[in-house]
Amino acid sequence: MKPCTIYLIRHGETEWNVQRRIQGHF
Repeated sequence: MKPCTIYLIRHGETEWNVQRRIQGHF
């Protein structure tokens, strides 16, 4: 895998986790 691809995947997971946390609080 290319470093760029890894970065995009990790960044996407981070945003996903943040959104799940926000929805979980509500």
